[in-house]
Amino acid sequence: MFAGFLPHFINPDKNVLVKQSWLDRVSSVRLESNKWLVAGILIITIVLYPFAKKVGFEPDMMRLNYMSPKLKEAEAKLNSISGAALKSVYIVSEGNDLNQALEKSEALQNRVTELKEKGLINTSSGVTDLFISDSLQLLRIDRWNAYWTPGKKQECFPGCIPWLLLRDLQPTAWIISGNY
Repeated sequence: MFAGFLPHFINPDKNVLVKQSWLDRVSSVRLESNKWLVAGILIITIVLYPFAKKVGFEPDMMRLNYMSPKLKEAEAKLNSISGAALKSVYIVSEGNDLNQALEKSEALQNRVTELKEKGLINTSSGVTDLFISDSLQLLRIDRWNAYWTPGKKQECFPGCIPWLLLRDLQPTAWIISGNY
């Protein structure tokens, strides 16, 4: 009853006949004692060593799988119909801090915009849609302040007060002043 769980209760006197498989016979061969086998492996290693330097990573993941000519033709037809030939590319910007990485990403986004205008890119999205660098934020604030001159404020906001009062909003909530 406990023999399956406790090896102390197994009777060692039982002679169990174990049938050897071909795998047991192959694994029992002592390879280091066979001089011809050791010499053959050494020669093969020397012959194949120059080719080991040519091993590399395949950067195009689409070329890793085998595709028959018929399947390639079907894929090309599907891509021409659906526009799927425009592949997804992910770009990562690095920097010592977040602001530096955002600045590099903004510079790359300008290049992506140029490629979009040329029709090489269908759509794009990036982190610059959500986060902007400090330098770009200061540039936009300066542009905002340059646009809202005191004359424009005086011209625009008095006309908004009746509209705000009709919607039960405080007119003072819409006064733009101060530095941002």
